[in-house]
Amino acid sequence: MSISSSSSSEVFFGNWKIVECINISKCKNSPPAKIEGAIFTLQDNGEIRWDLSSSNKSNAGGGGGDIGKEDVSSQLQPNELDKSFPLFQCDCYEIVHSFVGISIQMGAISGHMFEFWIDRPIPRDTMLLTFEGWIMLQCQQIKNIYVPIDSPFSLLPAFSEGFFSDLALTTTSTKYGGSPGSLAKEFKIHSVIMNLSNKDQSQIVEQLSSLPADVLEITLYFLYSLSLPSTLTKETVARCVQLAPPNMLEFINMCKKYLHRLLLKQSN
Repeated sequence: MSISSSSSSEVFFGNWKIVECINISKCKNSPPAKIEGAIFTLQDNGEIRWDLSSSNKSNAGGGGGDIGKEDVSSQLQPNELDKSFPLFQCDCYEIVHSFVGISIQMGAISGHMFEFWIDRPIPRDTMLLTFEGWIMLQCQQIKNIYVPIDSPFSLLPAFSEGFFSDLALTTTSTKYGGSPGSLAKEFKIHSVIMNLSNKDQSQIVEQLSSLPADVLEITLYFLYSLSLPSTLTKETVARCVQLAPPNMLEFINMCKKYLHRLLLKQSN
């Protein structure tokens, strides 16, 4: 039995640097030697961001020793991180509280998932992640290297309030087969935002005008913020994937990732 608590997970949000990698597997070539120095950010929306800049390596510990030295170190330049390490492909996570401890499950859109047990002693600016039978990762929390993750820049106020809008979209489609016009709604938008998403403004406006109200609202939210709203349903996101203009690949892929994270949570 496991329990996921968003409030108790907040203590793990932020930036972490891998300062030491310890091989605890019987296979000496299991993990690569050069992963120390990698920085990962646990965001409050369940996403992981990786910084694999070579410069991070200079301040990291050398705890990896000769792990994987035979087939990895000889192929990498000094201070170069091994970007093929499977953990670096993970783009989402979940903190799980159970009766035996706390773990972090890191998942990739390919379907792979890694579960590490968390040991976070005092002082709490460090934590030890253990994947039983594989590796242990000593991590150091670092602060103020990125813009605060809870205050990203967006143009959402211009969308939500309709400030200085010069275009308007009125939905003509209905949701789930409702009566014509039952969900007609006007959205005040801006031609400059439409031009950024598609050089042919008339084309994107025409494509958006044909969307149901619920899908259109989420699509416009993305165009103004490059993110998805926090209050979503699986059904609505699936409709976005199905009905969104095919040239909006970034939006469609973000919706697919959202559905994938939901699937990972349901499988645990």
